[in-house]
Amino acid sequence: MKKSLLILLTTMLALPLGAQSRYSVYKTQGSVQVCPKTGSTWADAVRKQELQLGDRLQLGQQAAVTIFDNSNNLLYTYEKAGECTVMEAVRSVRNKAGARTGAVNAEMKRSIQSHGANPGYGVLGASFRGQGEASYTDSLAVRLRRLAFTEKQNRQLSLTLLPDNDAAVFQLQNKSDIPLYVNVLRVNGQEITVCLEFDGKEESEGVLLDAGSQTRLDQYPFVVMEGARYLVFGTVRSYDTRSLQRALKRGDGEDALTAGFIY
Repeated sequence: MKKSLLILLTTMLALPLGAQSRYSVYKTQGSVQVCPKTGSTWADAVRKQELQLGDRLQLGQQAAVTIFDNSNNLLYTYEKAGECTVMEAVRSVRNKAGARTGAVNAEMKRSIQSHGANPGYGVLGASFRGQGEASYTDSLAVRLRRLAFTEKQNRQLSLTLLPDNDAAVFQLQNKSDIPLYVNVLRVNGQEITVCLEFDGKEESEGVLLDAGSQTRLDQYPFVVMEGARYLVFGTVRSYDTRSLQRALKRGDGEDALTAGFIY
């Protein structure tokens, strides 16, 4: 009986006391206060303080708060004085980053078309033989899982992690002879995460790199996860990263059509 109680107690102690919030305070500058979504008391924001999307932020003049996203280790720095929710702050920063990426992509597309790139590539809006989005996403997830657990040398794309104050940014280079949408895979044990999130819309469809070009992604600062590996990959068409994240977690074994995957 005592042994059973001991086992039960040990099991209970091993259980998490609560789910960790996706967001937390990384650092602040100036006057930054937080009020819980269910409360009415404001208090100074402190480093590593967990945040819920409905929590309210109050920023003074020339203040800033950097929010850490533990799902992909990205950092969102919000600098607008006044009151907002955590959701509004994160969305504002992400929209700005996506808009910047979209503007660069638009210029890149004009450049690609001007030097006569093959219009069959997805970066110029071509369809892929009627291939459904679900089958493309599932197929891409299968190939990424294979990439994550191999030590294969990537010869067509390169990735460099560059220090950026107390964080880092990605520098990506497309060494292939075709334009590609590039992204980064983070592998931590058995956990696989696509680092940069895009919804597939025109203004935030992913990072487009022309053949032979290079870019530094200052708009997506992140914290390097100790012990993790970072692998660059590319596709010839854009995709919704959220759907891809779900497909990676499902772990489906079926390998559908794989056209457009570059590694």
